[in-house]
Amino acid sequence: MSSGPNPPYAKKDDVKFDDATSDALANACRSVAQNIDSALPGLKSSLTKALEDFEGHYAEITAANIDTAVSDGRDIASIFRQLAGVVDNLKEAAHKEQSNRQKARDYEKEWFGLHKAWDDFWGVAPPMPESYVPETKIDTASLGHRESTETRSSGMPVSSARPSTVRALSNTLANLGTSFDAEPGKLRSLASEFAAKCQWGTIDAENLISTFEAWNKSNANDKTWLGIVADTFEKYGSSGQIVAVADSVLDGAITAAGVSTERHDLEVPTPAIVGKPATSGYANDPVNVATGNFIEEETDMAFSGVVSACSVTRMYNSVAVFGQHAVSGVFGAGWFSNIESRVQLNVENAVWTMVDGREVTFDRMIREDGTHGYARAPREAWWLEELPLTQLMGEEGSIADPSLRYILHATGYEASSLLRISDNSGTQHIYSLTGVYLGMSAGAGTAVAYLRDEEGRVGAIVHQRGARIDVEYTEGGLVGAIHSSRGQSVRYEYVTLDGRTHLCAVHGDAGTRRYEHDAAGLIHRVVASTGTVEVTNYYDPAGRITEQDTEYGRRVRYRYLPNGITDVSNEDASYTNLWVSDQYARLTAIVDAEGGRASYAYDDFGNRVSVVDRDGSRITRYSDERGRIIREVTDEGAETLFAYDEHDRVVSMTVSAIETDPRARRAARLARRARLEAEAQGKTLDEAASGQESAQSPAVSPMTTVTYEYANDFERNPSSMTDGNGHVTRFEWADGLLQRVVSPEGVTVSFEYDDSGLLTGIRNAEQQLTRCEYSAAGHLVKIVSALGLETEFTYDSAGHMVCRQDPDGSRWRFEYAAGGRLVASMDPAGARTEYEYGPSGDIVVVVDPLGRRMERSFDTNGNIDRITLPGGAQFSYAYDGLMRLVRTIDPAGGVWTREYDAASTLTALIDPTGVSVRTSVDSSRKTFTTNDGVDRVRISCDHLGRPVRTEVLSDDSGPQVSADADDPAVSTMVYDGAGNPVQVLDAEGGLSRYEYNGSNQMVRMVSPAGRVTEYSYDACGRLAATYEAAGTAEQSVTRYEYDADSRLIRQVYGDGSEARVRYDACGRVLSITGSGVASPVFYTWDSCGRVKSIRDNKWGTRSFTYDAASQVVAVTNGAGGVTHYRYDEAGNVTSVMDPAGRITSYEYDLMGNVLAATNPLGARTTSTYDAAGRLLTSTDGNGAVHSFGYDRDGVPCSHSVNGSLLYRMERDSARRTMTTYDHVGVDAFGAPIVTVESYDRLGRLVRQRREFGAQIPESFRTAYMDETGGYE
Repeated sequence: MSSGPNPPYAKKDDVKFDDATSDALANACRSVAQNIDSALPGLKSSLTKALEDFEGHYAEITAANIDTAVSDGRDIASIFRQLAGVVDNLKEAAHKEQSNRQKARDYEKEWFGLHKAWDDFWGVAPPMPESYVPETKIDTASLGHRESTETRSSGMPVSSARPSTVRALSNTLANLGTSFDAEPGKLRSLASEFAAKCQWGTIDAENLISTFEAWNKSNANDKTWLGIVADTFEKYGSSGQIVAVADSVLDGAITAAGVSTERHDLEVPTPAIVGKPATSGYANDPVNVATGNFIEEETDMAFSGVVSACSVTRMYNSVAVFGQHAVSGVFGAGWFSNIESRVQLNVENAVWTMVDGREVTFDRMIREDGTHGYARAPREAWWLEELPLTQLMGEEGSIADPSLRYILHATGYEASSLLRISDNSGTQHIYSLTGVYLGMSAGAGTAVAYLRDEEGRVGAIVHQRGARIDVEYTEGGLVGAIHSSRGQSVRYEYVTLDGRTHLCAVHGDAGTRRYEHDAAGLIHRVVASTGTVEVTNYYDPAGRITEQDTEYGRRVRYRYLPNGITDVSNEDASYTNLWVSDQYARLTAIVDAEGGRASYAYDDFGNRVSVVDRDGSRITRYSDERGRIIREVTDEGAETLFAYDEHDRVVSMTVSAIETDPRARRAARLARRARLEAEAQGKTLDEAASGQESAQSPAVSPMTTVTYEYANDFERNPSSMTDGNGHVTRFEWADGLLQRVVSPEGVTVSFEYDDSGLLTGIRNAEQQLTRCEYSAAGHLVKIVSALGLETEFTYDSAGHMVCRQDPDGSRWRFEYAAGGRLVASMDPAGARTEYEYGPSGDIVVVVDPLGRRMERSFDTNGNIDRITLPGGAQFSYAYDGLMRLVRTIDPAGGVWTREYDAASTLTALIDPTGVSVRTSVDSSRKTFTTNDGVDRVRISCDHLGRPVRTEVLSDDSGPQVSADADDPAVSTMVYDGAGNPVQVLDAEGGLSRYEYNGSNQMVRMVSPAGRVTEYSYDACGRLAATYEAAGTAEQSVTRYEYDADSRLIRQVYGDGSEARVRYDACGRVLSITGSGVASPVFYTWDSCGRVKSIRDNKWGTRSFTYDAASQVVAVTNGAGGVTHYRYDEAGNVTSVMDPAGRITSYEYDLMGNVLAATNPLGARTTSTYDAAGRLLTSTDGNGAVHSFGYDRDGVPCSHSVNGSLLYRMERDSARRTMTTYDHVGVDAFGAPIVTVESYDRLGRLVRQRREFGAQIPESFRTAYMDETGGYE
């Protein structure tokens, strides 16, 4: 067993940071910046001099290129200067951190262990400054814009110049190159040394250095071709004279020398992010909002379950189609895949190309012991190690890690060392010393090996459980097809555009997915196998998305603004969302279309350590030295602490409640410190508290702790879990598959698998086995229950289920169209339901077996905006900028409104008449209050969001509360360490208590009256017996028995009587009989699972007949009489004909309200309703009009007939009374009879008082509770 240490209190190690190394890098950056700035004026001056006599096409090229050189040089100098400042800031931060660590160590040393433990628990320790790593963002928004130099063009295919000035310009560029040729290498060396010796914060200077290098090369190229131009001019005249030469002659001279006049702008520097980093923001389909990179993530083939890592995945990156990041791999231009992952080893670093195309850099470093290694990846929790195989050996002389052992064996790797890239969650990727991908694993039983063919390409991907995908290549080296060991195949089709190969179609068993490209070779349109156009893209020249058309017809516009801001909106600027990213393309803020702002911050591992939601609530996280989250604090004050072992596995999780109010927290600390000092001086607690601030609750209150243990070093699943009550659940694993679970009460469940890791059996403690069977393709084809009842499934060649056969032989069938769209389903009786789809690929029409159509449509944001029911009733929906439903318009035109707070919590439901139910949330007090007009209920929660107190308050929106109003009805709830409610104190002071066994099953309940009910469970964890009035002479025991499928089949009561239950093969009740059943009842069912008949002693046999849509059309009673029902298109009953042939008919409005009912004698009753569907009037067959009144909260309050009031009701929530004025039973003076009903805090009627005019008799109780809390 292994367990982890507690989270560190004071960091023992000093900050590793070498000031001399830091200063050397900063000074070098400043020196380069200064030298560039000094050189640029001379270059600009030489250009100006040359252009005095330089005209024509080559003069224009020269002016443009030198302007580019000057502008890029200015930008590069600016960035180097900022980089120097960043290095200085890191140095200052390292000094601060070292000071903080020393303070923490001094404090820990001073207080020793006992005081430290006390501090840990109560939070008395002085607040330690948080570790600070300064912002390393380099501002590129302020970089200068290019200034174009005006040139003169002759309009002729001839250029003229004074050769000496052109030569002088070429020499100036030559001198510039001589000055800077050695600088990139020096800077790389200093940056590498910085990474090794300065480990507080990180910098990534490689992009900038590479850009500087590219600038030097471009300058050298310009020097070369300008020299050729000068030479050519001199051939046709004197060096000091103006000479004219045909452009064709100059073109030929430059081409013959093998150089080019072309010079591109440099991006200085750009966050060239490809792939799908979790820290970036993504909009729509999806687009990286920081870079404009359109990504398309595809899984062409994958196994399920524990072998899911055996797959072929692709990721398209539009920014990688051309430019400095252009990629054309085994799936064509712009595509990356898991087949192509590799590590490139360089002199200064190693670059890991991930499966999505992202490149992660590991700088080489020299460790303190003098050995060589690699630094952690900047801003990532990834580590690269070169490991000798001897270091990985176990006691048996073989590789200790079973997953790694499989990968090396499968690939035949025999070198003495390997490269391993691992994270802090147990994932490891294995590479050869030359960077060839060998395989990966994420724990026991998950290893996948990548096998190579004769040409070194991935020829197969093999899982250790036997799953396999073989890869075929075309003659051009592209992937042509893949085949799985389960029989599935995928074929790839390519097209050549502008000399580059692009993937245009993927043909699979479920259909063909297509990619259409624009003139630049970028994916313009993605077409699903169903024919749905999922997205249409439009790009700028850099391959960034500028507009997208969604499958719902929405045109989305992208605008890339300075300072990392991306504006994403509709074409008309509606629904505008602003996405803010930092220089690493990490999402730092979102301003939504409703003006709300959410912001995010990250640590040096890429963890999102601060989240501020649009309502201002905050979640804060802290990580350790390996980037593992060790602490999380919510805005409500819930603190969760995590501890890990040396293998990055969670070994404990402690949840505590912390005081979030700084003043209250400080008061608690002071009070605890005073108590601690008083106890040390031998004073009483009263003496210690004298003069101190009151602190009724500690700053930190532990709530529960869950701990985990593991069986070995390689299994990432826990072998035991101890809950907050100390109860232990045990797990047995084999190669990552769960074999057995043993509950704290000894209940066991076992699992069985086939060689592929598919679940084949579940066995309970009584050895009753449920079996699963699979096809060769891995589809579940049969489930056999412990009783032998079989459910079977049939699939088509694409893997879609086409038939399900229930244990009784009934068959449900399904039909599909291209792409796997379900187009029809048939029940066992042959009734057919059909589905139609819209352009977006969503179901827009459902046609039931009777031909009735339910239709729906979508708005351009993909929200349902209209539903039309059979019969024509139509509901419309409107949404706000956050896609929250804000308005529903019903078929009658009534508007139902919904309101939300900043956190998107529903705060109001308002019906068409203005009646509302409102909810308010106070996160600081952890309460939410609901007011429906009748009751105002405030629920207080603990730090975990569990309700701990409920108050029923008077409705403060009503009249002034009377002076004799009762106190609010308050109930409270208490939980144990496992989260079970153990005490509930109701509003009348009644205390209910609950007890649980180790498996958190209730075993004892004590009512407020002291009545005890106990529960026991069988070996399988099922309820076995209930003991009413346990422990008394009146104890009554009810016992329960089950069949092998765990269905209740027998219930034996305390008096010895029993009830027996029989089931059919599908688990539907056939009969309930026995001595304890007053009237035995028997059921029959049809093949569709509908009740066919019911038979009992009281009503005889009733049988039911259904139409194809499962509507009851006839009921035959016990005497043989048949009642018939008819329906309209909306499914409303329009007529009922009783067994005597008499017909009652009904009419409805579009809302389904009964407008009229005509009885068999022709008498017609009509009704009217308000906009919310409340009955307003009912006119009977005699013409009498019944009117119904409602109070402002929509609660019935009066009833009149033909304008005469029958009764009126008034409620008083504060006093919990209901007063009824009966205007029918008036006294001799015409005064109504008044009845006042009083209720207790639990809503039970406890008193009734009647007033007969002026005579008021004594009140009397009409309902009361006995000693058990029940009514008598």
